[in-house]
Amino acid sequence: MHPPVMNPRHEKEREAKKAPAKPKPTRSAEARRIVEDYAKDLRAIIKKLRKRLH
Repeated sequence: MHPPVMNPRHEKEREAKKAPAKPKPTRSAEARRIVEDYAKDLRAIIKKLRKRLH
């Protein structure tokens, strides 16, 4: 059995149907997001610890 032959016309149609790629965030935006997530996690930990103390 032969492998399917790729038709260039169908390949172009398939590429056109793909959703447009989102632009990658800049390095500083990605770093900011990571730091904000970390700070949010730390706030949650502090909140839990405060509850235990009271």
